[in-house]
Amino acid sequence: MTYFSRQRDVKKTRKVHPCEACERPIAKGSKATYFAGTFEGDFYSAHYHPDCREAENAWNAAAGFSGDEHTVLWVMFEEGDSDPHFFDTDEARTFRRRLSQDCPAVFTRLLEREAARATGEAA
Repeated sequence: MTYFSRQRDVKKTRKVHPCEACERPIAKGSKATYFAGTFEGDFYSAHYHPDCREAENAWNAAAGFSGDEHTVLWVMFEEGDSDPHFFDTDEARTFRRRLSQDCPAVFTRLLEREAARATGEAA
């Protein structure tokens, strides 16, 4: 199967987009990272906050995930506590602590996502 992917920086978005990594809005006129590619034969595209994309790539690399194993950051954040596929309990705690220290804005957006989900708000 042919795999295609492309990433580019967007200097200024023309409209609001949801961030694939944290599911929080990327404001109109903001910088973003645009990703397009194929996954299991289907075309796929997404927008990211630039720091969310950097964090997602870094944490996937640290977890040893690549290609089709690449995991969206919010999945790692949300399921890290309960899914042994991603982390054991100590690794989940370390992941969250390191993310809060290394990428505080990303960590805050992921907490906002959790709060929105808990209250039934759309992401």
